[in-house]
Order: sequence, then C-alpha cells, then structure tokens
Amino acid sequence: MNGQQFAVEFITRLTLRASESDIARDTLIIDGGTPALCRAVRVRLSQECRKMGRVPPFSKIVGGRSKNEDGLQLADMIAGAIREYAMHGRGNYFNTFADKVVDLWRVPENKTPPAIL
Repeated sequence: MNGQQFAVEFITRLTLRASESDIARDTLIIDGGTPALCRAVRVRLSQECRKMGRVPPFSKIVGGRSKNEDGLQLADMIAGAIREYAMHGRGNYFNTFADKVVDLWRVPENKTPPAIL
C-alpha cells in the first residue's frame, strides 16, 4: 500500500466509524489534499457506502491548506489538544470541548522498542 492508498483507507475507515447523523452531507476538507487524493477518497467512500446501504457522508471533498484556512488551523489545534490529553493526560485545552468529542480512541503506549530482525 503506498502513501495515498493508506491515506484513502484511513480516511474512509475513520469516516465510516461516525454515525450518519454526525456528518450528514458535510464538506470534508483534507489539509494538503491533492485533487487526486480527494477523488480517490470520494470513490472509496462511495464504494463502501454502497456496500453498507449508507448515504455518502460528504457533499464535497476538497483539498485545503491550514496555512491559509482558519478552519483547518482550528482543527489542527483541536487535534493537538486531544493528542496531549490522550497521550499525556494534560487536559488544559481538551476540557473546554471534551463534551463534544464522540469517538476518542485510546491506543496503549508501547514502552518496549520493536526487535530488530
């Protein structure tokens, strides 16, 4: 799987974890998303939604740059606050919007470095 294929699969699986009512006909803006990546995500989501009998969650999928888009800058800050909370237990900023988080994954930290074969 190349980088774009991984990104498409990751975005698709994360999106389909959300309920239909949480992201019904919204716009997905992919930070740094090329037209090819946006098209690939749209196609993959459409395929999976057809299989599931689900309405496609996004009316538009476009690329943007957090450097120029205030909404993407805010999303980066929220993701950073969630990361700090999830990884280090620091909830200074997270607590301001914690009641809005509907799906927080807890990934156990691996303290042992992988073996070199």
